[in-house]
Amino acid sequence: ATLVPLMRAVPKNFLPNEDESRFEVTLRAPEGTALAETQIIAERMARAVSSQPGVTQTVLTTGAPAGDRSGRGPNQASLYVRLVPTEQRAYSQEEMISRVRAEVLPAVTPPGVEVLVTPIAAFGGSGQQAAPVQYILSGHDLATLDGYTQEMLRRIREVPGVSEASTSLVTGRPAYQVNIDRRRSADLGVNVVDVANAMRLLVGGVEVTDYSEGGEQYVVRVRANADARSRPEDIAQITVPSSTGRPVRLSDVATIEASTGPASIQHVGRQRQATIFVNTLPGASEQTIIDALDRISAELDMPPGYRGQQYGRSRELGRALRSFLFAVFLSFAFMYLVLA
Repeated sequence: ATLVPLMRAVPKNFLPNEDESRFEVTLRAPEGTALAETQIIAERMARAVSSQPGVTQTVLTTGAPAGDRSGRGPNQASLYVRLVPTEQRAYSQEEMISRVRAEVLPAVTPPGVEVLVTPIAAFGGSGQQAAPVQYILSGHDLATLDGYTQEMLRRIREVPGVSEASTSLVTGRPAYQVNIDRRRSADLGVNVVDVANAMRLLVGGVEVTDYSEGGEQYVVRVRANADARSRPEDIAQITVPSSTGRPVRLSDVATIEASTGPASIQHVGRQRQATIFVNTLPGASEQTIIDALDRISAELDMPPGYRGQQYGRSRELGRALRSFLFAVFLSFAFMYLVLA
């Protein structure tokens, strides 16, 4: 008789909170922030955290090389924090995280910088990926998807038990858009594919070969110097091949305009997606927050082609609860058979 009220009252989480004497601080500066500026912001935060009693070690990593699994851009940094063992401090790891989150970092965080303070996850990654609650919104149009994501973030932050909420879909990254004059390019014998290949080679870079030396293997990439690919007026002077055999300047067939775009585009099920990451306060129930996300998603009344679904640990928590309820039902059935 008490099973149902107890299940409603007890917080339901996928993993118990363990004090491992360590946690992580990840920060994301506004898109377009240079690596050196991000380093200054991150070092200021690292000094503030390392000055707290009980902190024995901090390791700061700013940005990441191309192809690194972390995916950190020049505007992102990660701070690993190590605490003294539990028997040498009078506070818990959760209490330290709450203090850093509410008191330490707000005093040194510039406007526009997003900061997450999370325990080191047992699995699933670091930073945003360590969030206990994850929810996916998928659809085909990024602008529409971003609107739904921002609305869900605004509403989920008002739910009790939520400490931080962020998303993988970050827009506003400075970019340049190359608009090709199709009629002009046809007159000059320039193919659009050749323009794209030239831009990919000189601006993005292309891996052409690799070589070995001293037992180490090195990848060789061809790319224009930074001075020749940093300003739109310089990019406009690059040449592209034509069917006539004569090179044509990019400025003769295209215009370059300043614009903005997403920091990255992720897909799930062949659709563009945005993941919402939610960190919880001590004692909060993950299932309560997941139910709130499902309710908000339904209230958005998204058109066909857009949908929300649980992801990561949140999805596994739902599966575990369903399996638990099924096991309880079977136990009652077997007990009845035994008594009968």
